[in-house]
Amino acid sequence: MPTDEPYPRETVRDLIGIARALYVAFRKMGPAYATLLSRVTAIGTKLSRAFDKASKGGPGTWNQSTAWLMAEEAAKSWAS
Repeated sequence: MPTDEPYPRETVRDLIGIARALYVAFRKMGPAYATLLSRVTAIGTKLSRAFDKASKGGPGTWNQSTAWLMAEEAAKSWAS
C-alpha cells in the first residue's frame, strides 16, 4: 500500500542486487532453470522501474506512490 513515508531506496536497491545475483546463478545452471530465470528477470525489471520512478518524486507524490505499488507487486511475485 502506498504511503507518505520515504521510499525505501536502499532496500529496493539491495533487492535489485539480489535479483541480479540470482539471474547470474540461474543463467549458469542452464536450460533447466529457464522458468526461474524468466521469473527473476521480471522481478528485477519491476524493481528497477520502481527504483527509477521513486527518484522522480518525493513522499506523497504520484511517482513515489506508483513506485511503492510497483515494488510491492514485485515483492509479491517473489513470494508466490
